[in-house]
Amino acid sequence: MLARAKKDLKRVEDELIKLNVPTLTTSDVSIFETIMAEDVAALLSAMLYPYRHDMINRVLTSHLYGLSIKNIKAMMTDHESGVTEGSSTSSAHSQNSNSKDLPANETTDTKKSYQDFITYLKEGAQRWQHFGILSALHYLLDKSPVQPQGVWQALAAHPEGDRHIMDLRHVMDILAQYGLGMGEYELLAWFRQHIDAAPNSDWAKQYPLPTESGVQLMTIHKSKGLEFPVVYVLGMGDASRKSGNKEDYGLYLYNAQQAPSALVQQSIDSQSTGNQRRFSPLQGSSTDKGYYTDIETKENFDERRRLGYVAFTRASEQLYVVLKEAYRNTDCDLRPVCHWFDSEDAKFELPDRLKGTIGMLRGHKVNEFYDNNYANKTANSTGVNDSAQLATTKSNAHKPTTEAIEYAPFAEVMKTNYFYGWAKTSFTALARQLDESTQAMAIVDERIDDAIDIDMTESSVSDISLLNNDESLEQDGELSFKSEEDIRFTFVKGANAGTFLHEIFEKIDFNNKAQWSQVIDRAISSYQLPLVYSSAETQSRRLQAKTQEQGNDVNTDSFNLNSVDASKHEALMDWIEEVLDAPLLASKQPLRSIDAGQQFAELEFNMGLSENFKAQDISQLFQQYLPDETDKHVTLVPQNKAHLYRYLRGEIDLVYEHAGKYYVVDYKSNFLGNSLSDYNEDTLKKAMSKAGYWLQAAIYQVALHRFLAMRISDYTGNEDKYLGAVEYVFLRGVYDPNAKIADTTSQDNNKHSSNNLENYGCYGLVTWDIPIDFVKGLDALFGLPD
Repeated sequence: MLARAKKDLKRVEDELIKLNVPTLTTSDVSIFETIMAEDVAALLSAMLYPYRHDMINRVLTSHLYGLSIKNIKAMMTDHESGVTEGSSTSSAHSQNSNSKDLPANETTDTKKSYQDFITYLKEGAQRWQHFGILSALHYLLDKSPVQPQGVWQALAAHPEGDRHIMDLRHVMDILAQYGLGMGEYELLAWFRQHIDAAPNSDWAKQYPLPTESGVQLMTIHKSKGLEFPVVYVLGMGDASRKSGNKEDYGLYLYNAQQAPSALVQQSIDSQSTGNQRRFSPLQGSSTDKGYYTDIETKENFDERRRLGYVAFTRASEQLYVVLKEAYRNTDCDLRPVCHWFDSEDAKFELPDRLKGTIGMLRGHKVNEFYDNNYANKTANSTGVNDSAQLATTKSNAHKPTTEAIEYAPFAEVMKTNYFYGWAKTSFTALARQLDESTQAMAIVDERIDDAIDIDMTESSVSDISLLNNDESLEQDGELSFKSEEDIRFTFVKGANAGTFLHEIFEKIDFNNKAQWSQVIDRAISSYQLPLVYSSAETQSRRLQAKTQEQGNDVNTDSFNLNSVDASKHEALMDWIEEVLDAPLLASKQPLRSIDAGQQFAELEFNMGLSENFKAQDISQLFQQYLPDETDKHVTLVPQNKAHLYRYLRGEIDLVYEHAGKYYVVDYKSNFLGNSLSDYNEDTLKKAMSKAGYWLQAAIYQVALHRFLAMRISDYTGNEDKYLGAVEYVFLRGVYDPNAKIADTTSQDNNKHSSNNLENYGCYGLVTWDIPIDFVKGLDALFGLPD
């Protein structure tokens, strides 16, 4: 039952109560306060961060998937055992001993299920990025790798399944409607914000269940987006409001152009001509008396018509419009029903164009109409003569039957043709297809991957012993290279910090230290990093400005130079200098020694791809050309069929030339630990494998390979002569201990000999001299646009 005002619904409710007919009113609970809203928010977070096990486990324990903590622990134990020990017999034996209540085949299934669930989330994230949130949710909810049936069927089996399914559909409608134009992270933040605020607007009210018994009473505004088999609409025969000047309040509408000059002295020249809505304290200031009232009257009438459209379209089977006879016949032009009936009088009669389609029945003739058209016809058709049987037939005739409407299949009625245009991809996008659960690259922003923390706590025992050896070198030697409080380990982390460090090394002059402070200060302001990393001059200027803003309430004498601390800025400068002075592994040259004319920072590329390119074929290429380097192998799951990748884009942080060869350098600001031993070559290689950076290195090398083939005339056939290695510079760990040893030996030749310079290797650097055959194979796999 729909009405414009709550008072009308109240009258209907009172009458239904007298007839012992139960009623239902709309809920006051916000949909954002429900369990489904929290579970969907957890699912969206897991899609965007599939490398976060805590978020994945939160989703698995939700009502959507319904796993217990015990089951998840078993899945994770088997999953992690498979990662560290492979699929060997000893690994299977270990798994069985750790989970005695599970047979060997079940442990394999649970391990596979956890990995499949991560892949399943990544596929959802891809659909979200390319086709929108609704496509992603439909994919995730229609099937489940951890349940024999899909999410919908699992919810239906829940004791409160009806309520959960209704709330889930409501949440999906809200995300689809309000998420248009929002990016993935923006939509998640918006959704989380509304969960915290739990708005009570009509659109956010929890929908009633169709299975709840009773006539549902609601206003037309609240019914938007809903549908019911049978709908009664009240109040559509009433006239809309006729507007007029509100003289009771002493304000009048007036014409800005022709009003008395005293009212428009200040801005008459700047105002546009014609009638505009303005208010005046003087009566009679409007030269066209009915202009504004006519506009507002028409707006009220149109709004009433739109409200009728909303109400009528709520019914899927039967619609009843209950009209009330007009008390007077003077305002028919304000009644939408007169407009619909093409009537000039407020006497409701069906026009010829609606007869046969819509039936009209006067209220006092309802029983007579029913008896004449249903009871008599039924009795006559059966040939009943006995009066008792006739009475029985009449009583049964008052129980009408409705015929089910047979609809054509939805797919036949609403046929959809899909067109998938060319799409761009990148290393970050391809990394979402990596099936390694430990990879941490399933993110949107190209730069965030350089700033994430890579958890290396899952290193094997042999790796830990190597780390301990490095630590013992630091402890046993007289040189303590870097403390845990060093700037490189304590510097802020996150996306902004990673972008900040990239910009520093992109824009500074390696050999002009006096210019660095200016670049640092500007970047700190741009990326909103703590002021303590700024120079003393910038800190002083900011503090003075803040003091002036606070005015006389603050003692200006309290500001002094003692409140300025430039120690972290100086430490940041020293850190940058240490990175520039450390010799690169590939060319043995420090960055500082590379001439400005021999380097290119932030080299962007946009490589064309063949129509036959499939991302999953990259996996086979690694196995074919690098059979003995299994640590570099990557496994990509098949890409979505709708993704027709035709371009591969990216940015190389630095390309430089030395001795006729061209080298690639990529900066990484990942935090691996607070000791230099966390950045030795072995640890970095494992981090490279864990984050999928070997794939990124190969892509960058192919981009440089194509670039040099266009620029150097004799490059083809002489690739080994020109193409150098790819080097990754982990900025938080770059340090050359030999430089410090050299300084110490120059001060005290008795303590160290020059031979000690070879005892230590540089930290924070890892290089890969990619075989040219592999580069050519990957280049051929990428192909060229037709």
